[in-house]
Amino acid sequence: MRYTLSLLVCLTLIWLLNSGHYTSFISTLGVASIAFVAWLAHRMELVDNESYPLHLARKFPGFICWLLKELVLSNWQVIKLIIKGPKGLAPAVAILKHQQDDDASRVVLANSVTLTPGTLSLDLDETTLTVHALHHDDIDALQQGSMIPRVKELGQ
Repeated sequence: MRYTLSLLVCLTLIWLLNSGHYTSFISTLGVASIAFVAWLAHRMELVDNESYPLHLARKFPGFICWLLKELVLSNWQVIKLIIKGPKGLAPAVAILKHQQDDDASRVVLANSVTLTPGTLSLDLDETTLTVHALHHDDIDALQQGSMIPRVKELGQ
């Protein structure tokens, strides 16, 4: 039930921020549509800890700040590779082991790898993540770095 209530709050905030029209008729339609969507999602059993991961909300702002820092550093690395030209590239593909417990954490890990410039998630399963990188040093940084443990910590 708490997931449905949280969905109601999020839908309401999204509607209020995007609507811009707050007349009684429009507001009534907004409330009705939000209630209908939340009821339908609850009835279809679509709202649970996997589809609406509330357990990530507490640690997510810190994770986003860390990821933004990583994005800036990765952008800088890609700029240096571009300046070096084709001789600076050393593409690599590797299979990384991870211990993410749930699907949401696995997806956050794969998306975080893809978001950082120079790396791309190719395949994801329960225990491994296949990654392509513009330079083999990026693979080493992922294997020895803090992204996999940070995502693991986020999901706990």
